[in-house]
Amino acid sequence: MAEVYVLREGDLIIDGFDSVTAPASVTLVVYEGNNDTKYLLVDAGSIWDTPEALDNWLSDSPYDITHQDIYAAIITHNHPDHTGLIRYLGGDTGATIYGSDSSYHNRKPHIFNTDKLFSAKDITIIQTPGHETSHDQSVLVNTPEGIVAIVGDLMLNEKEFTDIADFSQWPPEHNTYASDSRSTIKTIEDLYKVIPGHGPAFDPRDMINI
Repeated sequence: MAEVYVLREGDLIIDGFDSVTAPASVTLVVYEGNNDTKYLLVDAGSIWDTPEALDNWLSDSPYDITHQDIYAAIITHNHPDHTGLIRYLGGDTGATIYGSDSSYHNRKPHIFNTDKLFSAKDITIIQTPGHETSHDQSVLVNTPEGIVAIVGDLMLNEKEFTDIADFSQWPPEHNTYASDSRSTIKTIEDLYKVIPGHGPAFDPRDMINI
């Protein structure tokens, strides 16, 4: 089974209309490929982050790796706080970017692919529209403890898991799609952990009315 490590915990601080601090969660997924260990990112930091910062986050994981060892990244949606470091991943050969739209074509030497081309045991990409566009996606990882759902900004934090109709902090592009997608996540069997876009990971089994 795969392993999941939150490298940078997301946060959201809104101080009036002109001040928003919103670092997005960055998550490492580790699994065994056909011939070697694979290191995959889900969301890749912001345009203000640096590869040195990513290396510092990676140093807290049990693996001796840098941004050059990341072979692929799954991007939950195409906002700049989730896509900033993709151009640095994978060393000279680049990394494969599994994104929600084709704009990643412009980020050479990276390759844009859709979820239909992604295949890995214990890792599944599902479509969870609502936050940005109808193409937003989440990642489900089968771990020894259960399913970990990495949901990007479909849920900014634990509060939006408790109340799937709560859009008070950052309204999505499409409320109905977002509510339906949140409901999909909540009803996943053996759901062990949720990693939201801008808050700490949480155990949904501790929540009321799940």
